[in-house]
Amino acid sequence: MKSATVYRDPETGHSKGFGFVVYRNQTDAEKAIERMNGNMLGARPIKVSWATRNKSGQMPTPLNYMEVYSQAPESHTTVYVGGLPSGMDDLGCRLHFEQFGKLQDVNYFPDKRYAFVRFETHEGAATAIVRTNGQTLDGSTLKCWWSKDNTTAGMPGQSAIVPFSQPPMGQPGPMYYQ
Repeated sequence: MKSATVYRDPETGHSKGFGFVVYRNQTDAEKAIERMNGNMLGARPIKVSWATRNKSGQMPTPLNYMEVYSQAPESHTTVYVGGLPSGMDDLGCRLHFEQFGKLQDVNYFPDKRYAFVRFETHEGAATAIVRTNGQTLDGSTLKCWWSKDNTTAGMPGQSAIVPFSQPPMGQPGPMYYQ
C-alpha cells in the first residue's frame, strides 16, 4: 500500500463511510480487492473495488502522461482542480493530492468547489492531472488541468489562476499505482 485516505464530514469529523487506497502496483490492488471485499469493519461489511467508474459505469479513455506533461513548461507545477465535492475540506484536498507528489501549497475555495494545487515538481503535477481528471469523488466529477500560470490565486500581489486550457475529454485509469 502506498497511501490511504478516509473522507470525513468537516463539521462532525466523522467518517463519511468511504476512502481511497493507492497501491504500488496493480497486483497488490487486485489482491486487496479479492481479500478484503465483503469483510466486516466493525459491524459493517466493506465494499472494496476499483475507484475509476464514471456515472455511466463506462471506463473512459485514459489521458496520456507524456501528452499531459508536454502541455505546460517544465517549470509549471500548478494544477487547477474543479468540481470538488461540497463536503471536502482543505485537509481532504491536501491528502488527496499528496499521493501524486510533494505539495508546495494548496489554495482551496470551498464555496466555489475548486482549488489550485502547487506541486514541487512538474512530474507530480502531471501525474495528478492524469490520475485525477474525470475521476468521480463523492459523487462529483473532478476537472483537473494545468492552471493558466504558475502562481497561487488569492495571495497578495499574485494574479488569479484560471485553467491553462480545456482538458481533453476522458478519464485516467485506475488510481492504484504510481
